[in-house]
Amino acid sequence: MTTAAFLPISLLPKLLTRFAWSVQRELWEHRFLIVAPLGVAALALLGFLAGWPFGVGTLVSQTSAGLWGGIGRAYDATAFFCMITGFAAALFYCLDALHGERRDRSILFWKSLPVSDLQTVLAKLAVPMLILPLIVFVAVMITSVAMLLASSAILAIEGHPVVVLWSAGSPPIRFSCLLYALTLSALWYAPIYCALLLVSVWARHAPFLWAVLPLVLLDAVARLIFHSRAVTDFYVYRFLGWYETGLRFDNAHLPVARVSERFFSSPGLWLGLAAAAIFFIAAVRLRRRSSPL
Repeated sequence: MTTAAFLPISLLPKLLTRFAWSVQRELWEHRFLIVAPLGVAALALLGFLAGWPFGVGTLVSQTSAGLWGGIGRAYDATAFFCMITGFAAALFYCLDALHGERRDRSILFWKSLPVSDLQTVLAKLAVPMLILPLIVFVAVMITSVAMLLASSAILAIEGHPVVVLWSAGSPPIRFSCLLYALTLSALWYAPIYCALLLVSVWARHAPFLWAVLPLVLLDAVARLIFHSRAVTDFYVYRFLGWYETGLRFDNAHLPVARVSERFFSSPGLWLGLAAAAIFFIAAVRLRRRSSPL
C-alpha cells in the first residue's frame, strides 16, 4: 500500500485546524453574535430579580413539585427571547458574512490564504447552524441556574422551603428540550441561512433589500392578482414549521414534548435541506469568482 492512500487522513488535522480558525475569525469579526444572546439573557435575569416584589416572587414561592409554573415560566421566557435573538442575529450575520469581506476589500487577503472557498463558506454556515445555537444554549443554561440560585436564596431568607423549588421546573429535562429545539430549528432554517449567504455573495449593494423585496413582491402579487394567501402561509410554515412539526404542547409536565419521528419524516425538512444544498453550492461557486466592490 502506497503512502498516497494515507494522504486524506494526513490532511484531516490541517483541514480541521483551518476550519476552526475560520470559525474563530467569524466570531472575532462579528462579536455581536456572542454579545446579543448573552445580553438578552442578562436582561432576563435582571427583569426576573427586579420583578420579584411585583409578582414574580409570588409565582416562584407558589411553585409545587408537580407543576412547571413559577420558576419554569421564567426558564421558558428566557429561552424564548434568547432563541429569537439568536435567530435575528443569524439572519443579519448571513446577509453580511460574504458581502462584508467584498465591501472592505479584505477578500483579496482572505483569498491569498490556504483556505478554499468551500471551507470558507462552510465555516460561515457553521456559525448560524452550530455556534449560535450553542451560545444560546449556554446563555439560557447559565441564566436559568442563576435564577434558581437567586430564588433559593431569597426564599430561604423569607422563610419559605426551597427543596421543592429544585425539583420543580425540571431544569435538566428543560435543558435537554432546549437543546432538542435548537437542533430542530437549525436544521429547519438551513435553507434560509444558505439563501441569505447566496444573496450576500451575489448582491453588489443593499443585500437586505435583495433578500426581502422579492419575497414581499411575490406575496403582493399572489394576494392582489390571484387572491391567494399561499405565499404567506408558506412563509409562516418556513419560519414556524419546525415547532409545529417537531414539538407538541404538553400542559401536564413540560411546555413542549418531543415528536422527533414526525419532524424527521416531514417533507418540509428534506425539501428544505435539498434547497439549502443548492444554495450552498451556488454561494461557493459565486465566491470563487467574486471581486471587491
